[in-house]
Amino acid sequence: MSKIFLIGMPGSGKSTIGKSLATQLNYTFLDIDTEIERKEGATVEAIFELKGESYFRQVEAQVLGQVAEKKGDFVIATGGGTPCHYNGLALMQKVGKTVFINISPKVLINRLKADTQRPLLKDGVENKIQKLYFDRIDVYSNAEIKIEGDSVTVDKLVATIVDKL
Repeated sequence: MSKIFLIGMPGSGKSTIGKSLATQLNYTFLDIDTEIERKEGATVEAIFELKGESYFRQVEAQVLGQVAEKKGDFVIATGGGTPCHYNGLALMQKVGKTVFINISPKVLINRLKADTQRPLLKDGVENKIQKLYFDRIDVYSNAEIKIEGDSVTVDKLVATIVDKL
């Protein structure tokens, strides 16, 4: 049994890459944000708006714990902050492998400029991406596998991850 946790910034492609990687490895794909939405009966955006980030992070940690206990082979797309709160990265590394998909702030800003669904990126995407990136990079950098993804296709990223596993 194996778990592969994809970590990185919002917009780094964790869900897209995760689905493709899971298909290639014949693993089950899970998205932490989707699991949170199912558990709470609300979107991530609504949870942030109605109950705040602190509540969201508590639920996120609970869901991560539940996912960590699941039996089977999984590729898991985490939320951008999942490894940074409640010892999330340590739990992931205890039960599986962590893969950091590193996308530069410049590329992230271009990808996310028009995205209105991400609660932490509302109003002033450029500044928020830069701040989040520099706040989180030290945690992300502790992943077992690090992938540079600025100008690489999904297929190439998946192939690189498979090679490094």
